[in-house]
Amino acid sequence: MIDPLSPGPMPAGADPANAPAATRRVLETLTRAGVAFSLKLFPQKAYTPEELAGLCGCEVNFIVLNTVLRGKASKKPYLFMHSAATKLYERAIGNMVGENLQRAEPEFAQRLTGYPVNAIPPVGHMNRTPVLIDGSLMRFPRIWCSAGVSNAMVSVPTMILARALAARIVRIE
Repeated sequence: MIDPLSPGPMPAGADPANAPAATRRVLETLTRAGVAFSLKLFPQKAYTPEELAGLCGCEVNFIVLNTVLRGKASKKPYLFMHSAATKLYERAIGNMVGENLQRAEPEFAQRLTGYPVNAIPPVGHMNRTPVLIDGSLMRFPRIWCSAGVSNAMVSVPTMILARALAARIVRIE
């Protein structure tokens, strides 16, 4: 397991200049927002959260999934950041925002964010969307998020990212 307080040196082969364009867009957005990051690039393939945790040297709790939800009536989109180890309860999140929610269709999520659903990062989206972050993530000093493609991850300080996103912290119990 990695020391979550120290991202350590940037791994070999993780030069941002060699990253895909989608990942460079994420890294540029993080840099502009003043969010420090460590980048990891892996061989091209789809990964499960458990595989990503192993490759990142952390527990699955530190792997963050970014899910696009929509209001059933309003169709308003929300980005919900949660641990890969946490089950997503649309009803509980809907209670927090005051309307019933459902997962957005993959095509809608990609048009909204500019990224495929299995690689939605927390930043660098095509459209501004309200961000909700599961309060259980706040216990971790650093988290691992997708960097815009399925084989790239960034480690970022949790509180700094939440502030940069103006994310609403919600407690899902």
